[in-house]
Amino acid sequence: MLATAHLRLPFTRIGTVLSIDIDGAPTRAVVARSSILTGRG
Repeated sequence: MLATAHLRLPFTRIGTVLSIDIDGAPTRAVVARSSILTGRG
Protein backbone atom coordinates (compact mmCIF):
# COMPACT_ATOMS: atom_id res chain seq x y z
CA MET A 1 0.00 0.00 0.00
CA LEU A 2 1.23 3.50 -0.79
CA ALA A 3 0.22 6.52 1.25
CA THR A 4 1.43 10.04 1.87
CA ALA A 5 1.30 11.99 5.10
CA HIS A 6 2.44 15.19 6.74
CA LEU A 7 4.81 14.33 9.59
CA ARG A 8 6.37 16.37 12.35
CA LEU A 9 10.11 16.78 11.88
CA PRO A 10 11.19 14.21 14.53
CA PHE A 11 9.34 11.48 12.58
CA THR A 12 10.69 12.21 9.08
CA ARG A 13 13.87 10.13 9.11
CA ILE A 14 13.82 7.41 6.43
CA GLY A 15 13.22 4.03 8.05
CA THR A 16 11.26 5.42 11.01
CA VAL A 17 8.51 2.97 12.01
CA LEU A 18 5.14 4.53 12.78
CA SER A 19 1.74 3.26 13.85
CA ILE A 20 -1.08 4.82 11.84
CA ASP A 21 -4.86 4.41 11.96
CA ILE A 22 -6.58 3.01 8.85
CA ASP A 23 -10.33 2.75 9.30
CA GLY A 24 -9.91 2.22 13.04
CA ALA A 25 -7.20 -0.43 12.76
CA PRO A 26 -3.66 0.36 13.97
CA THR A 27 -1.31 -0.32 11.06
CA ARG A 28 2.49 -0.36 10.82
CA ALA A 29 4.04 2.17 8.43
CA VAL A 30 7.66 2.94 7.55
CA VAL A 31 8.94 6.32 6.35
CA ALA A 32 10.47 6.01 2.87
CA ARG A 33 11.97 8.37 0.33
CA SER A 34 9.32 9.67 -2.07
CA SER A 35 11.12 8.77 -5.31
CA ILE A 36 7.82 7.52 -6.77
CA LEU A 37 6.36 11.02 -6.48
CA THR A 38 9.45 13.06 -7.38
CA GLY A 39 10.93 10.95 -10.15
CA ARG A 40 14.23 10.54 -8.25
CA GLY A 41 15.43 7.16 -7.42
